[in-house]
Amino acid sequence: MIVHDLKDFYSEIKGKRVLIVVNYDIDAICACKILQTLFKTDYTLYTLVPVDVTSDLKLSVSENHLDEKYIIFINCGGTIDLVELLLPEEDITLFVLDSHRPLDVCNIYNPGQVKILSKIEQDIPAFTDIFTDDEEEESVDEESDDSENDYEDESEESGSRDAKRRRINGQSSVKKKKRREWEERRDMLLFQYMKCTFYGRSSALDLYELAWKMSKDNFDLLWYAIVGLSEQLLLRKIGESVYVKECGDVQNHIARLTHRSSQLNDEGRNTSVRIEFENDLRIALIRHWTVKASLTNSVYTATSLRLWTFQGEKRLHEMLAEIGIPLVQCNQKYTSMDLVFRKEFQKSFVELAKKYKLDKIEFVSFLMQHGFRAKYSATDFVYGLLALLQSYNDDRPKADCFLECLEALCRTKKEKLDQGIDLAKKLLTTTFKQVQNALEMKQIQNAGPFLYLVVQEGNADPTLCNHPYGILLLAEFAIRAFAESKGEKYKSLPLVISTPCIKDKSDVIAGEEEALCHITGVAPLKQDSNINFFGQAFRRASEKSLAPITDVYFDCSVIKLNIKDRPRFLDALAVLLTQ
Repeated sequence: MIVHDLKDFYSEIKGKRVLIVVNYDIDAICACKILQTLFKTDYTLYTLVPVDVTSDLKLSVSENHLDEKYIIFINCGGTIDLVELLLPEEDITLFVLDSHRPLDVCNIYNPGQVKILSKIEQDIPAFTDIFTDDEEEESVDEESDDSENDYEDESEESGSRDAKRRRINGQSSVKKKKRREWEERRDMLLFQYMKCTFYGRSSALDLYELAWKMSKDNFDLLWYAIVGLSEQLLLRKIGESVYVKECGDVQNHIARLTHRSSQLNDEGRNTSVRIEFENDLRIALIRHWTVKASLTNSVYTATSLRLWTFQGEKRLHEMLAEIGIPLVQCNQKYTSMDLVFRKEFQKSFVELAKKYKLDKIEFVSFLMQHGFRAKYSATDFVYGLLALLQSYNDDRPKADCFLECLEALCRTKKEKLDQGIDLAKKLLTTTFKQVQNALEMKQIQNAGPFLYLVVQEGNADPTLCNHPYGILLLAEFAIRAFAESKGEKYKSLPLVISTPCIKDKSDVIAGEEEALCHITGVAPLKQDSNINFFGQAFRRASEKSLAPITDVYFDCSVIKLNIKDRPRFLDALAVLLTQ
């Protein structure tokens, strides 16, 4: 069941006790933060449970569900038949706000126990094309049974029974044929509907609009929504055109809140938060790092200039010299540079960008400033939260990282965000070195229908293998770098990357600890739309190769697999994608 007005959803749960199940992703965390703020103003009690993979969903709900009659799933659960998985009591309502697509048709057509809060952008198969009346199915079976009974009693009334049996058998055959045709058509429709995965609108944006419609929005809630939207762009979950369209709506909200803020200032109520909409550079963490380090470890500049090579580094130095920034200044933290160089850097860089094949160096973004503190861009927040989220280890549980991300979103917790930004610098530096090593060692291979990179356990850095985010960053860097170094034709090939899993207690299969790996697939660079076909491809390759998938993330293009099964899994995937 689709809820078209989120105010209806909120009025139903307002003041009640609620269980919130949240995926480990930045957009979900931002959406959760908005919902927490709304609940705080309306005295709504809630229990918060983060989940990582689909197999944890049932366990997490059963362990934490007490007497709540309402369960909210944020960026998880939408692609699974929740009623079949959880078997909830009839008086429990499941609300699903999930940006993963396609959503499960059983959730969409559930008459009331499952309520979809997300906007549906995709054409959904009609109800009658995928569901049938159970009575029809039973009638076919009953007629078939009657014909068998008639056959047993044919000696009693052979003449009339024979005629009746032929008539019933004929009708039954026609119905069975129609049912087979209907099932074949249903399977085809479902395959077409489910064959590719993609992302819908940011869940944080959806919840911000709810706050706005209830006149409970402010700069903080808008900033959470902006960070959620920026994460979608940074990880290629949505295309540039979709992002720009959403930015237009966000800009209107900024103008409205800024006007309201100026009125409050006139009344003597100081509001020290400002959000600005302006062109920014595709250079990671430049306001918190050195210019040279930011340029070297950013995906766009590093791959466009081929900074893993001697010639690439030479070109970078030439560019900086042409801009007029001394190398000493480039190696200082950005905030410590001379004010003259800092003010002119972006303008001079953009003017020279075309000469160095950096045509897309600028993009529209958002900056937030609190008081007289340094500015933070939305992508600074994304990188910082991303690094915090995947910084778990044996002494630092995943749930603690999740809670720290929620804390780092608060503008009063600047030290938490700065901690995340420091971790992000290490993550980006490690990613660059890993890609440089892969290119030098010729580890990225062409399998025909796709490229693949296998990162061996001895060469893998734990910071890249803990969480899908690190793997996706590595995959994005690797596919761009390989295409730049080898030629345009490789931009039409997707990349499959395998990294070893960090062993923990969850990686125990059949009582024995076995080596696991992550398998991740990213779309080709030349692909216009942001769809990914690897979810279904991985499932079918697993079936054909008899290599069981041990875990599937909510982004089903990331899976866990036994390392010993990896060779035949990749072989099956290559055969499948060649067909």
